Amino acid sequence: MNIYIHVKEQTVSFAPVKALLDHIGYQPKQTYELNGMKLFNPRRRGQINENSLTDSQDSSHQLRFFVKDRVIRNLIKIAHCALESRRFHVYLYHAKHLDEGSKLFFEAAEQLSLIQLSLVYEKQAPSPSIVYQPNRDEQRLHMLTSVPRQLSDEEQKFIYQWAREYIACGDAWTGKRLLLRLMEEQIHPDYCYYLGITYTQLDETINAEYYLNLIPKNGKPRDIVGSYYVLSMLYARHHPKYLLSIDRAEQFLQQAYDILLNLDAKGDETIEFQRIFNRNGYALILFRRQKIGEAVQFLQQGIEKLDRYKNEQASLHQSVLIYNLAQCYLRLKRFEPAINVFKRLIQIDPNYPENHLELAYCYLEMGNPEKAIHHLEVARRLDPFIAETYGLLGYISLQRGQWHDSIMHYKKAVQLSLGEASFTYDYAYALSEQGDYQKCFELIENHESPISDEQLLEDFISLKAESLCNLDQFEQALSVLQTGQTILPESEKLKVNEFMVKRKIVDEKLSSSAKE
Repeated sequence: MNIYIHVKEQTVSFAPVKALLDHIGYQPKQTYELNGMKLFNPRRRGQINENSLTDSQDSSHQLRFFVKDRVIRNLIKIAHCALESRRFHVYLYHAKHLDEGSKLFFEAAEQLSLIQLSLVYEKQAPSPSIVYQPNRDEQRLHMLTSVPRQLSDEEQKFIYQWAREYIACGDAWTGKRLLLRLMEEQIHPDYCYYLGITYTQLDETINAEYYLNLIPKNGKPRDIVGSYYVLSMLYARHHPKYLLSIDRAEQFLQQAYDILLNLDAKGDETIEFQRIFNRNGYALILFRRQKIGEAVQFLQQGIEKLDRYKNEQASLHQSVLIYNLAQCYLRLKRFEPAINVFKRLIQIDPNYPENHLELAYCYLEMGNPEKAIHHLEVARRLDPFIAETYGLLGYISLQRGQWHDSIMHYKKAVQLSLGEASFTYDYAYALSEQGDYQKCFELIENHESPISDEQLLEDFISLKAESLCNLDQFEQALSVLQTGQTILPESEKLKVNEFMVKRKIVDEKLSSSAKE
């Protein structure tokens, strides 16, 4: 079935996606579908029953923001739920107006073989074609951001409120467009802060730093505290590798903490929350410096302080600290206390699937696959579109010699991650263990995404060479290993494998000569 969509330039993202979903009559039913659909309707959050504490965050008290990978996961989820078994050929006319979010959705749907996609740039859309009809708020946002005139205070407030809603649900593209329009009116600390968040979500961290650095020049002490915290996280985790600096991250955190200590917290629990969360950030600094025991102390102190408060915001803050405490125990290989901490986290936020994934990993490390499987199944029930769930299920099946199940799970992980390298390797390895060397080789040969991790790249090269050896293609295997050493010249593993393949080639030649 052919579907023709007329793409129009819009301020709010995903218009062509919403046009498609409306046209086919897609109605989300499960909680995980409704959560995915928040991207297209941010104010749907309050309508979702059995939601997790993390997914039901209010935009005015947001602690965890969607990064791009999580947004793509939601797009994959909706593509699967809405389009599986439909066999549509989607034509997007005037594709030059396609927004970045919609582009990711349609490309993912095509990569998953859910649709056939054609982008048309010059021709007019045929009749009948479908066009998304924006709602009243979307129309007003487009009008306010498109017309070059001064905005009233009420109009600025309207745009700002919606910018925060879109950012909270993961649509950083719309949030960025709205905030940049507001910045044409005035350089306001709130606009700069959320632009910092937005650009971080989009992996444009240098732009994020630019806007965050405007805040100390224009903001009040509490504005500066927020900007310094995000700047510290840029230098601790989000910046490109060459810009990361634990020292600078610590400097920003300490400057923010000094300001917080000078603010009067009487009758204002948010200041106390900010102080606690700042020390949570400092625990990350200690963690990165391998001072895990000290990090544990800071996190335990923060958790105990938050025990005094009995509201959702305190629980949300506490959930973040508890998660980080569990990560500390994992780094120390102290799996029993890690399990106890994750159990407490699940009591606070039982419907967040990632919590069950982490607990499953702990049980695996403790040698208890049955309990691991239980929590993986819980995670899969809460959201069946998380690649890591199938990766762990594949691992358990592989350890048990259940090749068919292992291959099935790893294949699903590869599909849901759009070919992420580590899952592709696991899938290829399982195929090799089953003896399907040709498919193993083809999977590695056709892998397209770059591999930045040198250990994983080394494993890829070695498995590719091994599969060729098992197909009696020793010269090709030797070529793969030699080419690999031009990329990883220090790899002892590749050198050893090259020696073994050369010896095998010699043995084969001697064997052939003896037969003659």
